[in-house]
Amino acid sequence: MVKKEVVKRDIILIACVLIAALAALLIINLTKQSGTVAVIYTNNEEYARMPLDVDAEIVIYSDGKEANTLVVQNGKAYISSASCPDKICVNTGSISNENEMIVCLPNKVIVVIEKEN
Repeated sequence: MVKKEVVKRDIILIACVLIAALAALLIINLTKQSGTVAVIYTNNEEYARMPLDVDAEIVIYSDGKEANTLVVQNGKAYISSASCPDKICVNTGSISNENEMIVCLPNKVIVVIEKEN
């Protein structure tokens, strides 16, 4: 009898956790806001700003060397190539929502989506 009660409580607990997780995911997705500009930072300093409504490509230099290539296309920004060994920034994919970012630690490059006033 005790074992059935424990299993029943476990199922109720799992269901509550799943409902809470789904509610949090729904809230996060509904409150996302599209950004308007990709801000590029190298060595903790602003390097450039690229509006997301204009398709463009920029080569980013860090420490005097070619580091990354940022592409803005169809309102989204992504790193198309990088000189770093792991290419995590390239595999991050495209970003377009406010406060999303792409980080390339070896090249000290950060791309953040912001909303301009």
